[in-house]
Amino acid sequence: MKIKIQETYLLKCLERFKQKFIGFNVLLLILVLCVSKTSLAQNISISGFVKNAQDSLPITGTSVVLKANNTFLGYAYSDEAGAFNINVEAIYKQFVLEVSALGFKRYKDSLIVMDNENVSRNVYLSEKIETLSTVVLKSTEKIEVNRDTISYRLSAFEYGIENSVEDMLKNLPGIEVDDNGIIRALGEPIDKILIEGDDLANSNYKVISQNLDPSALKSIEIIQNYEENPVLKQFLNSSAVVLNLKLKEDKKSMLFGKADVGLGLENRYSGDLNLAFINPNFKLLNLGFVNNIGRTAGAQFSNYEFSIGGFNDFKKSYKLNQNPMVYLQGSIMDIDEKYYVENQALSNSLLFNKKFSKTLHIKNTLYTYRDNFKKDYNIGYTYFVPPNTISYSEHNNFENTDFSIGNDFELQSNPSASSNLIISASFVYKNKNDMNDLVTNGNLINQTLKSKINNFDAQVQYTKKLNNGALVLDGFSGVKSNDELFTIHPNAFAQDSTNSELNTNYKSSLKYWGAESAFVFKSGKTSHSYTIGVLHTSENIKGQSYANKLVVDSLSGSDNAKKIEPKAQVKLKLPMGERLEFNAIAEGKISFYKRNNTSSSLFLPNADFNIQLKEGKTGNYRVGWEYVSKLETLDYYVDFFIVNSYRSLSLGANRVEAITNNRYYFRHSFSDVKKRLFFSTSLSYKHFNSQFVQEGLLNQDFNISRSVYTSGQNFIFFNTSVTTYSKPLNMSLKVGYNYSRVINPSVVNNTFLETVNNTSGFGLTGTSYFRSFFNFKFQMNYTDNKGWNTETEVRNRRFQFMFNPIFKINSEWIINAKFKNYLVDSIFYDANYMEIIYEPELKKWSLGLYVQNIFNKETFEFNYLNNYTNTNISYKTVPRYAYVYWRFKF
Repeated sequence: MKIKIQETYLLKCLERFKQKFIGFNVLLLILVLCVSKTSLAQNISISGFVKNAQDSLPITGTSVVLKANNTFLGYAYSDEAGAFNINVEAIYKQFVLEVSALGFKRYKDSLIVMDNENVSRNVYLSEKIETLSTVVLKSTEKIEVNRDTISYRLSAFEYGIENSVEDMLKNLPGIEVDDNGIIRALGEPIDKILIEGDDLANSNYKVISQNLDPSALKSIEIIQNYEENPVLKQFLNSSAVVLNLKLKEDKKSMLFGKADVGLGLENRYSGDLNLAFINPNFKLLNLGFVNNIGRTAGAQFSNYEFSIGGFNDFKKSYKLNQNPMVYLQGSIMDIDEKYYVENQALSNSLLFNKKFSKTLHIKNTLYTYRDNFKKDYNIGYTYFVPPNTISYSEHNNFENTDFSIGNDFELQSNPSASSNLIISASFVYKNKNDMNDLVTNGNLINQTLKSKINNFDAQVQYTKKLNNGALVLDGFSGVKSNDELFTIHPNAFAQDSTNSELNTNYKSSLKYWGAESAFVFKSGKTSHSYTIGVLHTSENIKGQSYANKLVVDSLSGSDNAKKIEPKAQVKLKLPMGERLEFNAIAEGKISFYKRNNTSSSLFLPNADFNIQLKEGKTGNYRVGWEYVSKLETLDYYVDFFIVNSYRSLSLGANRVEAITNNRYYFRHSFSDVKKRLFFSTSLSYKHFNSQFVQEGLLNQDFNISRSVYTSGQNFIFFNTSVTTYSKPLNMSLKVGYNYSRVINPSVVNNTFLETVNNTSGFGLTGTSYFRSFFNFKFQMNYTDNKGWNTETEVRNRRFQFMFNPIFKINSEWIINAKFKNYLVDSIFYDANYMEIIYEPELKKWSLGLYVQNIFNKETFEFNYLNNYTNTNISYKTVPRYAYVYWRFKF
């Protein structure tokens, strides 16, 4: 009866949707037929209780699997009372029931069931003393493999110089951390970091990885196929990968942490405080620091939203982003910012996870930070454009200040094995002040940007188990605003600019809400889902420019846009053999878009079809095609000039059109953890059918551009790498090659230019695990950049070498140094530091001496090539300094 009611309600909803949006007729017909087939089929129900054979007490969380002819039919977990229930189609008469639980012997029994029969079967499990079978690397005893979990024993990988979890992760084979702090495990980006199985930070895992002291950890686990939704976990396999931090036994259920204090020459200072309390029901972290030695605060909160993708992507963020109208940050280089950016930073994060019961828990992250940056550099631009090449230079001083406070909250309730509720909310407040003094052509210009940003996002997800599947309901909303005041003195756009000043105020806002309903089913090994949803957005941008207290009409205006976007989606995961699988996602949206007084409707199809060959002797293979169509945000369509800088104005597109592209891709990955061998290859080609390019008028003094639509942009990306362990050398080594080719069309000074950029690079990295006083890490990269258009051809080559020797003089003294050497064409320079650590035995404290820029290098020089622009930058370095620190761990 319950299924019939759901079917009737769904059919009514689909009929209304069909009448309103006739473009979806075929898609809706498929949806109705599939749901009807699932609902009308005869079903049988198998239920019972799982109990301990010794004392008859219920066993919670037991895995109960139903099979027939070696085909997976249904899956359930026992609840707090030990109860389970599985409903499947009555297409078989004989079944096999398999029950397993940690610490108990596996149960297996045969069942013969008649049509529409409800079977009750109680299961009694016997305890077993032996542990789960594992695979241990006997040669080193460093890594343990158990099903979907790989565990690294950290004492076998530590050098004694690690100050954060991120430092420790860089020592582990199979795990990579890029320059932005993004972590990959076995070639896949991780979703989050858990502590003793619980999540505290969601996707903002860098708060943990870049701050938590690793000395309290016993091991780090890679968990594959991680699914935190208990309803979906019963019948879907997730592709998510997470890290789980396991504590030492003496750190559990007690307060622990560390405190650092450092002082040095040139008024250098640092302070660091970790406080943690971890037990099964309550986890608390307080992570804070203050310094002016190059450690930034805001980077750890750069919100990295990892999309699992594929079939099981039902735990996703619906947050929409709002772009600022003006950027005033200055240029950066391919080198750690601490070597050329003076900073002052303050940060504190309070994270906790509380389990009120087995069915209710909350987690919260409250954070605040303040960053101040100063940088000084010369920059020269060369534009290879018709009719003549244009060149100019600037000397820049930047000071950027960023204050932020935010909170992320989540409540999860799963009162039974058949339902789950997640409520989440977040807010962010930012106050930014960016100042730039520059000299160009002998003229001093001051630019100041003050920004106030407010963001609020909320989301509710409810999951309900159905026969052979689940219903997933999502509701979401958000409000965002940005108030920017941009001042330029003197006003270079005015004829008499000696004493004039240009003040521009941009106020932009974004409001959105939406809902989605997804029916997810699994029939045998085939999974399919059907989603309908709607998104509503409202955007406003208002700009006013004043020169000598008079409004500049051409630089002022107001734009607003509203959009209602219903959608329907079908997903399919179809096995085509023992290891071959076909995956498909087909989605259609109709965007009813109104900008100012002009209305339009656009059909936005999206698709992703791929075939995957998985878990073979040579690894996993995937080949596929993806089609993307979307509308950009309102800032791409502004119909008045935006002041980007003292010499740059831009105008939005004059009509609304979908941005579309086709992408063809191939991926291969292979991992043998026992041999510590990892191999990955990816190749993709993307072609834009419609895209934005800048149609510009460029001269010695100004750059005025407008967004226009065109086709022809192409991307080719290829990357391959092999990571292996050399037993004779006792080292892990990674060899990689990457290649990219980008074709960019543009229009400059009424001339069409097609610029081609080719980049190829080779890399070799290594980490030693010697059982001696000496270890090291090294990295070598060679990059060749080449670009050309009808006007010119430019090429540069770079070679980078990093060497990080670590000397453990004895049980108390360690010397750690890092030397980065760069050769850019014929220019050579280096960046370096050295650290001496004294850690007395059986003591909780240690002392350290840190020296940066040992040889007191004064400048760094780089050359960049992008489209038709060649850029030369000469940065003033942070002068040599030293400081002494004291560290206490408890």
